[in-house]
Amino acid sequence: MARSKVITVEMAEQQIQNWELIRDILLRIAETDEDDGNTRIIKKYLKYGSVATVATEMNNEGYRTINEFTGQPRRLSSTNISEVIRDGEIADKEMQALARMILDDHTEFINRSFN
Repeated sequence: MARSKVITVEMAEQQIQNWELIRDILLRIAETDEDDGNTRIIKKYLKYGSVATVATEMNNEGYRTINEFTGQPRRLSSTNISEVIRDGEIADKEMQALARMILDDHTEFINRSFN
């Protein structure tokens, strides 16, 4: 027998506030010339929802990272993008937190499904 879940008006209002915050953050993802690399990565991640797509986009724009062993520039990987989302800092802390939450949920889903 299924259990019913009670939803109060207060719970609904809190959910509405959460979704309004997410909407407001997503309205700010338009890229500008002033955005640094970390900000561009996080905005692209919120736009595409895929670290692989962000890596491709950033590589197409000419962004590179430095190979820690050779000191030479190399193309960005999805791992590099994940590291920036997890550890990089940007001025918009709400946007940063949303990207991290989405990335963590994706990682948790993959770990539950395939590990």
